[in-house]
Amino acid sequence: MCVYNVFMTLPVFHFIFVYCICIPQHSILSSETEKQPDSRKRDEPLSKYGQWRPFPKVPCLLQYVSNGNYYGRIRANGKLIRVSLKTAVWITAKLRLTDLQKDQRENINKVDPPKFREAVDMFTTKLEHEPTLKPQSKKYRLCCEG
Repeated sequence: MCVYNVFMTLPVFHFIFVYCICIPQHSILSSETEKQPDSRKRDEPLSKYGQWRPFPKVPCLLQYVSNGNYYGRIRANGKLIRVSLKTAVWITAKLRLTDLQKDQRENINKVDPPKFREAVDMFTTKLEHEPTLKPQSKKYRLCCEG
């Protein structure tokens, strides 16, 4: 029995030795390694009021911090507009952003048709400044207008 007690105490002693010496060092190393992934996460700059998170690698993409939805920020006809991409998933947001940019590029050259009153005004000004028509012809065309 004496031999059994010696062997029982030996692993316990060995465990205590390992615990006292190795575990504190392991906890120091593990705390340093835990800090590395946090430091690897980029410290994302937020907007002035901390509501929007920009992404430098995808310049026209923004994320609204409070709800996590993504938005596209693009310039259309000289105006800066922000359009919801209706998703909170990064990959989907990037795909929808490219679609949004493509649609905006297609819509740049489109011109809205004038309203009827604007078309009438353009017709009368063009008719008044037409040098090849006689005054009676101008008068007749203006009467037919109304």
